[in-house]
Amino acid sequence: MNDYLLVVLFSLKEKKESDQKKIEETIKKLGGKILYSENRLEQLVYKIKKQDQANLLKVFFSLEADSLAEFKKILNQKIENLRYLLVKFPYTKIEKSKKELKKKKAKKETKKKTIKKPLKKAKKTEKLDKALEKILKE
Repeated sequence: MNDYLLVVLFSLKEKKESDQKKIEETIKKLGGKILYSENRLEQLVYKIKKQDQANLLKVFFSLEADSLAEFKKILNQKIENLRYLLVKFPYTKIEKSKKELKKKKAKKETKKKTIKKPLKKAKKTEKLDKALEKILKE
């Protein structure tokens, strides 16, 4: 199974919930698994089909490569959208690496807390200050 990212822009006139359900059901019917799904209202930078706002649906899912072509057909024919983007995206690898980074940051923070000590004025700077004062007095 490969991981994919699907981003879809829906018109505000259409029911976003029914289209979202159609997409999720289609993925499940084809033997896929939804990893993450997010839906929100977006202000568009430029008009698409006379729309300045759209509902944005972002779905991360796993699907067999064989059934991807069928999913694209269904997406093009049965689901009305303004635009969509489908990209192969290693979601599970990214999630694992995020967890590892959090662990490393936590370890670094504990080390930083123990290392912090007040800085002392170095002896060399004191000698330099005295030498400068002598030069300025002359």
